[in-house]
Amino acid sequence: MFKTEINGVGAEVHTLREAENGVVDVLIHGYTAVTREKDLELFQKSAALLPEATVLLLHWDAGNAVNETLRSAAQYAMEGPCRNVRRARPYFWLADALLGGVKGIADSFSYARKRADRLAEGLADFLPRMLRHRVYARLNLVGHSLGARILVQWLKKSTPPWRVGDVVLMGAAISWPREGLRFPQAGQRLFNLYSEKDTVLRLPQRECLGRVGLPGDIAQAPGVVQMHCLGFGHRDYWPALGSLSLAAGFLRAGESPWLHLAEKVPMRELMAAIEQGSSPKDLLLSGEQEAPDA
Repeated sequence: MFKTEINGVGAEVHTLREAENGVVDVLIHGYTAVTREKDLELFQKSAALLPEATVLLLHWDAGNAVNETLRSAAQYAMEGPCRNVRRARPYFWLADALLGGVKGIADSFSYARKRADRLAEGLADFLPRMLRHRVYARLNLVGHSLGARILVQWLKKSTPPWRVGDVVLMGAAISWPREGLRFPQAGQRLFNLYSEKDTVLRLPQRECLGRVGLPGDIAQAPGVVQMHCLGFGHRDYWPALGSLSLAAGFLRAGESPWLHLAEKVPMRELMAAIEQGSSPKDLLLSGEQEAPDA
């Protein structure tokens, strides 16, 4: 693990797994995803289920929603707009605390989004430093939420080196940029995983790629793969990373045989079939047997 700064944003790089096959996967988390040592352990478990590769976690200062919300609530409880009427109505301190909590959540996410955009501006310079002691032939990038936003912001301005293979967006907290992306090129793939049940993404903006998916013409472009994760919530992606890799086909050669079922089968059911060693045909036959007679 080493610490650094990227455009003034604190960052740490954790090695979750080592391999010698020349493939490096970089995971980039979103808002408040890593606040405890236990969170890092969960990422390590997810990394163990991916195809053979060296797996790195870019842990950046995305903020801590709980701490910042409590701090704002406490400040408002003491100094909020209702303080002048508390002598007559002492319970108004609670209204101030609630107002402070809501403001704390909004401000915290806004600051985190600005930090994500600053990190995106410095990502092109940081990646070579991050990998300077490693010999690798292929680099894959997986981002969730604001982590996916970092990748989109980077790729709309920069053409990544040829060694970048797959870029995976999961629950991306950003809309499709008007200027498009300088990716994918020949031999590269862009994956977008989204769910209309992602209620968290209703707050920042309704047109997030993580809720509505890619524009139709972009989703059909060469090298672009999109998977509708039926029934998924915002926090469901990282724990299911290994099964999602199989279902969508990212970080793997060729097209996934499960991908065409994603529009028909809830994602948890699809993952259960994968984990049980079933085939896509088995899942289809199972669904037909369970369907009621006409």
